[in-house]
Amino acid sequence: MLDALTPPALSPSTLAYSLKEAARASGLSRSFLYVAIGRGSLRARKCGARTLILDTDLRRFLRSLPRLAKGEAGHPVGAKPRHLRGLESNT
Repeated sequence: MLDALTPPALSPSTLAYSLKEAARASGLSRSFLYVAIGRGSLRARKCGARTLILDTDLRRFLRSLPRLAKGEAGHPVGAKPRHLRGLESNT
């Protein structure tokens, strides 16, 4: 059984995701997905009031994201993590 905090893998049998399901499957926030839809980088479809993202469109979007450069950990070199910013040592 999967842990409740572990996002499920993209399933080859799933044809379309709701925004909540796409966020869970991709590990991205719903807000981020809405921004991507608004920018036109993630294709979405409407079925009545529901917004759906096809499995193929979600996979295409994820593949289009920039790759992390070798040696890059997501923060610029020398940048402090957010929780440490503004904390200066007086020693």
